Amino acid sequence: MHKTIIKSVFASAVLIHSAGVSAQQGYGFSKKVGEADFYPAVRVEYLTDSNVLLNAENETEASGVRVTPEFLYRAGKGLVSLEAEYKGEYNSSDVSVASYADHALRFEGNAEFSSRIRAGARLGIVSDHQELGTYLTRGIADENTDAVEYNQTTFDVFSRYGAAQAKGNIELGLSIDSLNFSNQSDLTDGESYNNVEPYAQFSLRVSPDLRALAEVRFGSTSYDNSGKDRSDTTFLLGVDIAPTGKLNGQIKVGSTLTSYDANDLSDSSELVMRSELKYAPVDYSLFSLVVDREVEKLSDNAATINAAEVTDLVQLNWTHYWSTRFFHRAKIARTSIQRDCPSQDVIVNLVGYEFNLQFRRWLEFGVGGTGASREATSCGDPNATNLSYDRTLVGIHVRATL
Repeated sequence: MHKTIIKSVFASAVLIHSAGVSAQQGYGFSKKVGEADFYPAVRVEYLTDSNVLLNAENETEASGVRVTPEFLYRAGKGLVSLEAEYKGEYNSSDVSVASYADHALRFEGNAEFSSRIRAGARLGIVSDHQELGTYLTRGIADENTDAVEYNQTTFDVFSRYGAAQAKGNIELGLSIDSLNFSNQSDLTDGESYNNVEPYAQFSLRVSPDLRALAEVRFGSTSYDNSGKDRSDTTFLLGVDIAPTGKLNGQIKVGSTLTSYDANDLSDSSELVMRSELKYAPVDYSLFSLVVDREVEKLSDNAATINAAEVTDLVQLNWTHYWSTRFFHRAKIARTSIQRDCPSQDVIVNLVGYEFNLQFRRWLEFGVGGTGASREATSCGDPNATNLSYDRTLVGIHVRATL
């Protein structure tokens, strides 16, 4: 599910992986706990929001305080590595329905049994909400509308055969995704789902830094409303660029064939893309580009039942350290959600900038702002709900690490 609207000045931090800035960015420095590393951090910010309900007809201003605690626990011995991560987000707003408390846990383990056999698993547990004015409250949110809340559990496991520099590698895996809504039953009835997706991937070494990829996935999604059940078969081709130089990441392009269990619905085929590239021209600057096109599992309150929704996301991030004390994060993004009429297509454009001062090695101050707008088609219906909006967020924050 794409988070198309910002939950903070930036929806997610831009993580720097180049050697020159890795100790300054992200979690900072670690505290030893036995043989493991512990990375705690907390961010406190004051935000003003010009249109917290994302409503074109009744713009509601809001301000509040958001606290984001997080920690990463990392341990490793020999060829086995383990990680546990927590990220929380607690928002207190003067518009009561915009207050929330979200939590996300991640557990991950990887093991190398030999030079040719590797395996890993990841478990994610999330308690989150859909931002007011998006998805199931799109176009209907007001000061009496509670945000839609949900719990989501994901589990991924894989096994890879082939040495890291071998000519060919084969990876087999399984992804499980279970999402359950916990309130607003009048809006969420039938929308909870379970998804199971086995996959196989073959990679071929083209050069020391480049591998060609071929991947196939077979997904089966069952909803509480069985009339929405479907299966997806996805074929992908692409390349994987190893992080040995200035550029690294993956580009995968292919097609998803969707088949609905309901007899009155036709199968569909959509172009899909899953790509993320990182480019570090120097060791104190990083650009990251995400280009994503997916068939959505979740719909919104105006969507035609079972009609496929396709989301396109293009997002460019730039983090740059001007000195050991001053750095910025910049972000530009465009999200397009396509639906069959009478459901309206929407486009969300977003631009954000954040400037930070590293006051101490462990203490950071910053200010930032984000502008967002949504445009919507009416499908020729003059009485269609006006889903367009403009939004501005301005914030100041302090962040502490070790």
